[in-house]
Amino acid sequence: MSETASIQIIHTILPAIAVLLPIPGAIISYTASKYINEEYGGYIASITTAIVFLITALQYQYISNGKIIEYSLTSSSTLFPVKFYLDSFGFIFAFVTSLAWMLVTIYSIKYMEEEHALGRFYFFLLLTLTANLGVVFGGDLFSIYIFFELLAVFSLILVVHEETKQAMKAGKTYFYIGVLGGLSLLLGIFLFYSQIGSLSYAPQLEALKEVGDLRFLIAGLMIIGFGVKAGIFPVHIWLPKAHPVAPTPASALLSGIMVKAGIFGIFRTTGRLFTPQEIAHATEYVWSLGDIGYWVIWIGIITAFIGWVLALLQDNMKRLLAYSTISQVGYITLGIGAAAYLGYEGGYGYSGALYHVFNHAMFKTTLFMVAGVVYLQTGEMKMSKLGGLWQEMPYTTIIAIIAAAGIAGIPFFNGYISKILIHHSILEAFHATHNTSLHLAEILFTITGGGTLAYYLKFIGFTFFGEKKYPDKVKKAPKLMIIPMAIFVSIIVFVGLFPKVLLNSLVLPSLHLEAINLHQIEHLAEINFFSLANLISISKSILIGLIVFIYAYHYNLLDKSWPKAFSTIMIYQKISNGFLWICRKPISILDRAINSLFVSTSRNFIKFCKGPVLKSEDEVQEGYVKASNAFLKLANKSTKADEKMNKGYEKGAEAFLKMANKSSEVDEKIDEKYKEGSKKILGASEKSGEETVLMGKKMSELSKELLVRNPVQFLILLATFLFNTVVKRVLTVFLYPYAFLKMVYQSLKYGPEKVNYTVKQEVKRIQKEKITVTPKIGSMGFAMFLVALMLAVYMVYELL
Repeated sequence: MSETASIQIIHTILPAIAVLLPIPGAIISYTASKYINEEYGGYIASITTAIVFLITALQYQYISNGKIIEYSLTSSSTLFPVKFYLDSFGFIFAFVTSLAWMLVTIYSIKYMEEEHALGRFYFFLLLTLTANLGVVFGGDLFSIYIFFELLAVFSLILVVHEETKQAMKAGKTYFYIGVLGGLSLLLGIFLFYSQIGSLSYAPQLEALKEVGDLRFLIAGLMIIGFGVKAGIFPVHIWLPKAHPVAPTPASALLSGIMVKAGIFGIFRTTGRLFTPQEIAHATEYVWSLGDIGYWVIWIGIITAFIGWVLALLQDNMKRLLAYSTISQVGYITLGIGAAAYLGYEGGYGYSGALYHVFNHAMFKTTLFMVAGVVYLQTGEMKMSKLGGLWQEMPYTTIIAIIAAAGIAGIPFFNGYISKILIHHSILEAFHATHNTSLHLAEILFTITGGGTLAYYLKFIGFTFFGEKKYPDKVKKAPKLMIIPMAIFVSIIVFVGLFPKVLLNSLVLPSLHLEAINLHQIEHLAEINFFSLANLISISKSILIGLIVFIYAYHYNLLDKSWPKAFSTIMIYQKISNGFLWICRKPISILDRAINSLFVSTSRNFIKFCKGPVLKSEDEVQEGYVKASNAFLKLANKSTKADEKMNKGYEKGAEAFLKMANKSSEVDEKIDEKYKEGSKKILGASEKSGEETVLMGKKMSELSKELLVRNPVQFLILLATFLFNTVVKRVLTVFLYPYAFLKMVYQSLKYGPEKVNYTVKQEVKRIQKEKITVTPKIGSMGFAMFLVALMLAVYMVYELL
């Protein structure tokens, strides 16, 4: 942060609402599309994104004066507090994301009319918005990582939406590369936390200096992890595969917005984590990121250069735009690298890369929407089969020309401003160190700018001008698609004509929060973008672009394709083939050696078993036989004892039955006496009125009380119940534990319970006989057994 910065922290729930609001919007949109009308899903999604944009824009009032928004969301539904954070730097990403998402969603209403599974499309479109904003608003590395992974998962459904073989193949590539980036990022975060003990992305350079060279590994892993989503070389291969197969609205967001999530992470890594906590110490660490920044510069140059060469050789509009995105990401990475390389003096690189983030979102999203309009009206993506569309699609043609002028860096359009800043950063890096390789990087930067113009001349010329090759009449684009594109190009022109508005309102305030020289920030505020020197530098690129396009067009090089032998996929394939060779040769030899060792060991073991082990096995077998014979004897004895007990039970039951019969006869006689007495009482009650009735009631109650208290009948019933239902079952329960324990004792005495086949069959036969002659243990008996066992345990516990 700068010397004069006074940071004030604001606590508001607005960032959490902006991130989480698309979730209920996605549910409502899907429900309406599924059960009411499929078209309603797009309108609800558009309303949701508009509200999110307004909530995001409202937060500018807090961060415009150098303030920071912080908020932690903790509830029973979250296992950990989700932290949200927003400063002027993050606001640029949040504003661009929410604005582009709103306009593209409105555009998609007409584009997706004839598509299938609209409910699913808008559902995951809104969930992807949540994940993308979550990365930008994330308050620490852990929150950023979680949303970063969710972004990869949700956007994968958008890539494979068409469900064709090509889409599924592209989805696999996108998924595998995403997993690679996620693992790299996770490892980097893990190492960072293990060394620093914090997940905050506050400046940590002083602490990182203590870990030595390990800090370079941490930075490298995090840059690669975020770089996968950004599409930097050599992990860019998912972009040209995913963009052509995804629906155009998804492609526009993938290219114009979602790659910025990776750029955001690279910014936070090099421009925040690896910077000093105190600005006073910044000069001590000017070259602390020199090595990292130098390599990031070259990664950016290579990415930008390869991107424009491959874009120039494409015939499919969306593939051309995909490779163009790779090239433009290279520009941004170049600016980030220059800022890291210069450290305290890296204001030009930082501001140029951040400015280009905004600009690229505007013109690249617009160009994808233009391609979508052309495809929707013609059903054709190959530029060689189009041409001459400017007469039938005049508004779309004008929009395409303006967006192409912006991305090519033509003066008075937005791309010119950010490219001037990035160019200054390369020159400053070269003049600061006089490293000749950086002078070469500056030359390649100029050539790449010309290449950008060359492939967009191809895009505009082959699609909208020249001879018309598409046979059918083409309709004009619907107004609902033209309006969002018109808003984008209006911003492109406005920023190009008034560059200081964006620079002073968003870009430079973010530099005040970083370890950037205050005097350089002041110089940036006074820069003249349209000076003669700046116009001459950009004119070199324009001239190179014209020469490249004319030369390629004259010699029919625009119809050629990049040699497969030099493609990145072939390089990956060679690497994988080399890895397979390593697995097949040395590892297979080692595997055979281990197998031979196992075989020789097993042979020796078998020899050992044939000797003393077999003899001991015979002795153990004899012990098993003796144990089984003892068990059979025990089973026979227990069976006989059980039969005797059953006979005793039967005799006892007969005696109780006789007693019950006698008691019944006595009870009948008593009942007769009661009846006679009650008749006399009833006769008396007729004569004596109410007094006699009261006396009869008392006699009746007395008779019932005597009946209940009849000792003979009560004892007979109780004895019958106990012996017939409880006692017999309790004794049965206790009989089998005794036999089981005795069997266990015999087994321990003579060896494990393992007998030969004949003995096993005999034991099973006797067990079946015991089961048939033994009364079954019901639930009542089992319950009584448990009660008795608990009482016994309680008594033992009390005694001890």
